[in-house]
This record gives sequence, structure tokens and C-alpha cells, in this order.
Amino acid sequence: PVAGDMLDRELIRAKVFPCLGSKSRYGPSQLPMPQYVYSSLLDWQNLYKLNTEETLNWLIAVESSSTQPEAIRALRTFIQRNYGYPLVRKVEHAKKTLSSLDETQVEFTTEFLRLALPATRTEFTKIIEPVLEDMLECAKEAESAAGLAPEDIDLVLTTGGTCLVPAVREMLTTRYGAEKILHRDTFTSVATGLAIVAQYL
Repeated sequence: PVAGDMLDRELIRAKVFPCLGSKSRYGPSQLPMPQYVYSSLLDWQNLYKLNTEETLNWLIAVESSSTQPEAIRALRTFIQRNYGYPLVRKVEHAKKTLSSLDETQVEFTTEFLRLALPATRTEFTKIIEPVLEDMLECAKEAESAAGLAPEDIDLVLTTGGTCLVPAVREMLTTRYGAEKILHRDTFTSVATGLAIVAQYL
């Protein structure tokens, strides 16, 4: 899984988490915030598992000794009100915007948190570098399994929203050459292909 959702998660990690206290410290020993809490935020389907009396009481205690009490309070309310999915949708919108514009904002507004975080395409490309490297490794693995080198491949057919991300297109162009990249129907080509195959099964 190294496509769209992973790009969204990296953007959330880099831009939103600091506003929810990911870099704050707490307690007499000024401990760093445990990152498992933020990893759980990335998995919005299971965010409800943090919404327990034990976790919420712990966050209240953390807030009282935190270097960023307002951010920790925002984190607690974020968990209580299960705002994971709405946040993902807003971040996804910003990601899509950066495919056509050089800059945008990650906007997320609730009664307790108002974010309008500037993001540029250059910054986004830097943020998602680890995911791009994973994508490239997957391509290399596929080539190796097929016994092919990049120059042996005639066409690279792109599909899905991730292929619209300029950094992804640049990665493919660098490896295979611009003349080999063929853009198909971005959001319907896979379903069309499955329908064609289905008539023979």
C-alpha cells in the first residue's frame, strides 16, 4: 500500500500533527509525546479505540504539564469527537489541489481547532520522498520478477489518482522516459479492464 492514502498520511504527519502536540513535552521529566497516539490518528477507522476513559484522563493529566497545553486539548477533543475521517478528506483535497497548483492550504476548522496551513508542491514532494522511494522499489521488484530492464518496457500505463501527482509522474518519466508514459482514463481504466476480462470468465 504505497499510493494515495500513504501520501495523505505523510502530509498529515508533517503538517497537522505538530498542531496536535506531537512535538510537545510533558511531566516533570519533560517526556516526549508517545508517537503511538499519533499513529492511531492516521488510521481513522480505528480512532475510536483511543476514545476511552483511561486515554482521555491521561491526556487531561498531560495537558496540565505540557509545553503545548492548547494543542493537547485539541488532540483530546479530536479523539473524543472522532474527527479522523473529516481531517483525511480535507488533507486529500489539499493533495489533489497540489497536482494542479503550486501552493494551497491544508484547512480544517472545528469549534476547537482552526487550521489554515500553507503547503507548496515543493514541500509536498519533500514530505512524500519516503513513499516515492517505496513506489520505485515496487516498480524495480516488478521488473526483476518479469526479467525485464526499464529499456525493455514499451509502455507504462498510468491509472488512479496517485499518477496525477507531479512527483509520481516525474519518477516514472525519469525511470522509463516521457515517450513511454501513457495516461489512460485515470479513475475508470481498472474497472473497464476488469469488465473486459469478466466477459471471458
